[in-house]
Amino acid sequence: MGKVCKTYRGEEGLIVTTARYGPDKNNEVLIGVYDIDHSWAGKIFKAKVESYNGKADYEITYKGKAYIIMTYRNNNYEIYLPKESNMQKSPMYIAYDKNLSDNCTPNKFLQEYKEQQKAKK
Repeated sequence: MGKVCKTYRGEEGLIVTTARYGPDKNNEVLIGVYDIDHSWAGKIFKAKVESYNGKADYEITYKGKAYIIMTYRNNNYEIYLPKESNMQKSPMYIAYDKNLSDNCTPNKFLQEYKEQQKAKK
């Protein structure tokens, strides 16, 4: 697990937390979605990071298919939540929040992910 979390704040109160998962060479992160009225709120996903030309795509498996949940382009992060209502925009822009990041503990984040995985079984 990485030694730091990076947490981002977005529209509609959205909070997104990320942390490296496993060795650097695996290019995997955990991505948690919080504080938004969406079925993904409170869920943590394992994503593969594909970096190229200063850009990055964060890909998860959703309904058995590859799904880009987050991107990094031109110094901006965007998150893509499946549309569930007319209220939501996709993509939603998110910006790094140092205070929220400083208050995140990677091991607690990992433990929350593991508990969710157990609950799925």
